[in-house]
Amino acid sequence: MSTATLAPPAKMVQPVEPPLDAHVVILNNYLRPLHVAVYREVARRVRKLTVLLSTPMEPDRNWEPEWGDLDVRIQKNWTWRARWRHSTGFEVPNFIHFPVDTLPQLRRLKPDVVCSAEFGVRTLLAGLFRLTHRRSRLIVIGNMSAHIERERGLGRRLLRSVVRKFADRFTYNGSSCRTYLGELGIPAGKTGFFPYFFDESKTWAGEKQFSPDGRRTIAFSGFLDGRKGVPQMALALREWSRKHPGFRLELQVCGTGPLRAEFEQLASQDLSVMMLGHADDATLAQVYAESDLCIFPSLADEWGLVPVEAMRSGVPVLGSVYAQSVEDLVVDGVNGWRFRPDQPAGFLGQLDRALTCPTSQLTVMSRAARASVSHITAEWAAEALLEVIANSLVRNRIPHS
Repeated sequence: MSTATLAPPAKMVQPVEPPLDAHVVILNNYLRPLHVAVYREVARRVRKLTVLLSTPMEPDRNWEPEWGDLDVRIQKNWTWRARWRHSTGFEVPNFIHFPVDTLPQLRRLKPDVVCSAEFGVRTLLAGLFRLTHRRSRLIVIGNMSAHIERERGLGRRLLRSVVRKFADRFTYNGSSCRTYLGELGIPAGKTGFFPYFFDESKTWAGEKQFSPDGRRTIAFSGFLDGRKGVPQMALALREWSRKHPGFRLELQVCGTGPLRAEFEQLASQDLSVMMLGHADDATLAQVYAESDLCIFPSLADEWGLVPVEAMRSGVPVLGSVYAQSVEDLVVDGVNGWRFRPDQPAGFLGQLDRALTCPTSQLTVMSRAARASVSHITAEWAAEALLEVIANSLVRNRIPHS
């Protein structure tokens, strides 16, 4: 298995001093707690920050919106539900938002810089604002992976070909996203790194202890559906346990979803399954504290926060390369193991390596896991976005009264 591909991110961000004299407007569907932490840091470093959201929260999310002291405004928005069908066989709902008052809002706010998430309708509307307000700048925030985006339909590809002509800068959250931007014909000089943060409250900061050889506790966190590789994981665990009688496995499952039965049917004499449902932050942190490894068999994740949370907790990760966080941060045999969930033999082989890894080696890998994500902070992510914003303004300095 190959090693992680992204260069050490700590060397990719230069602090922006002093605070930028600019009004920045961020356009997004909704905000996760991790977004709030980063944007609060950005707000401290610019003259003004305003966040326009399509919706307070999408209906399939299990948390309440909390924005702290951010200036957040909810747009007039049309939303419809679509279905996303992937070549690997899964099908999941997809919410499409059309924030209809984007242009009036931007005309009223008169921002110097607009940061719009992804390449959808809101970014097209922001592009129209950019065309009529030449002194403004448009940055497209690209939270994407090539593995996912190559399967998008013709309509989206055409829309992106238009949007790219309006924007001044584009951000990438990992190496796969950077590759995809290149495939769209966007020159490297117009791109910049803007990484994901994660929810620190979900992580375990204490000393890690591991089970003795011959027994392992596995953590799984995520929505229980086809996209997260639940059927492939259940099949691999059942097969491995059958081949290793007497080896004690415990699977702790944090999540809800339509494929819950896949896990419930796994339980056997040597494989116990704990269904914890939607776990709050404290519960998830305790699961990481008790687990010997974290399994993340996703078939398609443009990033994947769970592997980062696990590594920050000192838990080695058995992760799918179809999650960009695994592709960029997991080094096989050092802080975890990488595999392709749609290749059963390879999946089973890596599962065997992980489960038979000696406790002494897990202890070493635990320290490596924590070290590999120690640079990821809200301040670091905010500095990265500020660097992109500053670069977009270099040839567009605007005097303010």
